Amino acid sequence: MSDASSGNGDTLLLIITAANAVGAVLAAIAAFRSAAAAKVSAEHAREVERRNVFREVLVAATEVGAEGVRIGALIADFKSEIQTQAGFSGQSDGGRSQARKDELDKITESIQPQLGEAAKFTDAGAALTSASSDDLTLAAAKLRSSLVGLRTLASELERRVKEASAMNAASRERALRR
Repeated sequence: MSDASSGNGDTLLLIITAANAVGAVLAAIAAFRSAAAAKVSAEHAREVERRNVFREVLVAATEVGAEGVRIGALIADFKSEIQTQAGFSGQSDGGRSQARKDELDKITESIQPQLGEAAKFTDAGAALTSASSDDLTLAAAKLRSSLVGLRTLASELERRVKEASAMNAASRERALRR
């Protein structure tokens, strides 16, 4: 009976060992599939991040362009206010008003490189699809930096236009009282 028990025990041991081997193979297959799925997920996450940075570049470039248009309009308004001030002071083409207009022209010239750089991104949106994530991230940072500078400049110009407009309104008021 001990031989039969021993034979049954060996068979049972063999079955358990085979089951463990099959379990190990199945675990290895599951691990391989899990690793493959993790790789696909990681690639998808990188692509989503890249698309987000790509979108950020295009949005920032568009905002830089819009800020450039705003600055251009503010400069035109400021030049008009300067001309009006010169008329009230009797110096319609005086040196001071011309110097202020020249200053505004220099501001216009100084922002052209930033606007040109932004236009490259908005004009070549499809070409950016081949840019690396690092290049896109760097471009986004540069555009955001330009945007901050342009917004600061626009705010300053807006303040100066309002100030000149208020001075002109006061001059008009005085002229009407005469």
